[in-house]
Amino acid sequence: MFSEHDAENLDFLRSLSDDALLNWYSQASDDDIAYAQELLDRWELALLTMDAEERGFTVVDIPTVTLQ
Repeated sequence: MFSEHDAENLDFLRSLSDDALLNWYSQASDDDIAYAQELLDRWELALLTMDAEERGFTVVDIPTVTLQ
């Protein structure tokens, strides 16, 4: 699901303190922020899928379209 590069970037984002994350965000480009959000969304989906499978559900497809 994640390439090695993506996994390293996700680990970096997850390791930041609140202040460090705000500092990163204030200096990041729009593309960097979009990429970080994509990584965090994919991580969230992976966690939700693992949780559902641990509860005995078979996960076939979870829509990834953001509801507004």
